[in-house]
Amino acid sequence: YATTTNSTFTITESGVYSAERRSEDLTVSCVRSIGNFTVTIDEKPTGVPALTSTGNLEFCEGEGMVVLTAPTGFANYQWYKNGSAIGVNTPGFSATLNTLEVTEAGTYSVSVGNASGCYGPVSNVISVTVRSLPSLPSSISQVETSCGEGAVTFSFYGSSSYRYQLINALTGQPSGNSVSGASPGYITSDVISEATPFYFEVSYADGSGCVNLCQQCVFRTRRQYTSSRHYCL
Repeated sequence: YATTTNSTFTITESGVYSAERRSEDLTVSCVRSIGNFTVTIDEKPTGVPALTSTGNLEFCEGEGMVVLTAPTGFANYQWYKNGSAIGVNTPGFSATLNTLEVTEAGTYSVSVGNASGCYGPVSNVISVTVRSLPSLPSSISQVETSCGEGAVTFSFYGSSSYRYQLINALTGQPSGNSVSGASPGYITSDVISEATPFYFEVSYADGSGCVNLCQQCVFRTRRQYTSSRHYCL
C-alpha cells in the first residue's frame, strides 16, 4: 500500500494493483476507486549474447554459406548487418529464430529480447567475406583454322590478375597450359584430331580458389581432315 499526492505513481514490480482517488476537505470526504489491474514486468536481458558461426567465413560468390547462432531461450532476436537492423521483411530472416543463414559479405551481430520487445546489449561481431568470381575474358577468337590434327590457339582480352585455362568440353579436363591474362593474350590447347568444343575457365592468379567457368563460351575448333574430298568437316 502506498499513497501519493501526485497524479502519477511509478510501478516497478509485477503484481495485481488497484487505486483510489481520495479528496477531503473540512466537511466532506470523497473516494473514487479504480478496479484491479495486472502489471507484468518482463526482465530485460542484461548479458552480452555470444554469437557463434558454422561454416567458412570466407568463400567464393555463390559457393558458400555461414550459419550464425545466438543463444536459445529468448522470445525475440534483432539481427544486425553492418551495424544496421535487418528488417522483418528481409528474405530468410525471422525475428523469432536464434539462427541466421548468411550468403552475403558483411559484419553481423545480434541482440536478444523478451516477449515484451525489450532487448539487451548487442553481441560480438562476426565478419563474413565473399570473394567475387573473376571476370570472363572478352573478344575470344580462334587464331587459325587449319585442318587436320594439331593444337588450337585462341586470342582473348583478359587481366593480369587472372589465369586462364581451356577446358575440353567433351572430357571436362584441362587442355594445354594455363596462362596469365594480357590484352591481347594467347592460349593453346592440347593436340586434337576432331571437332572439339572448349570452355574458358578463369581463376585468380594469387590462387585464392575462386573459379569462373564459362559454359556458354563454347568454341568448336579444328576439324577432322578428309583426304577424299580435301575439306574440313
